Amino acid sequence: MTVTVSPEEFTLVLFDAPTLKATLSDLMDRVGLVDRALRVEVDETTPIVRITIQDGDPIVLAAGSGAFEDPRQPRHQSSVHIVTNAGRPLLRVRDRNDGSFADAPADDDLTFPQMAAWDAYCVGRLGRLGYPVHEQRWR
Repeated sequence: MTVTVSPEEFTLVLFDAPTLKATLSDLMDRVGLVDRALRVEVDETTPIVRITIQDGDPIVLAAGSGAFEDPRQPRHQSSVHIVTNAGRPLLRVRDRNDGSFADAPADDDLTFPQMAAWDAYCVGRLGRLGYPVHEQRWR
């Protein structure tokens, strides 16, 4: 498994690319995507909490820096938010590929209730994998 992070050095946010890469490598391993490569593109110019994912070789995860940011310390990365916000789309990719949700519509075509249910299901699974999650937020 290969994880690459772009940019390799952050200038607008106080993120550490090697730590981000290590966190995402561990996440890929725990969710069962060890045979896949991941390319993460962080847009540090926007504090928006938006993540998009494209399944391919490699899997491409594009994120606004707000997705990996600690809300109590703006511009600082948060391992909890990295796992929660990257883990949900990665689990959706895994679910679609292992046949569990093979007929599910593309992320952009999911209804709000479908997305909310799938996200809550994914966060519960991340918690069972040993990651800290904000349980109350997802109930």
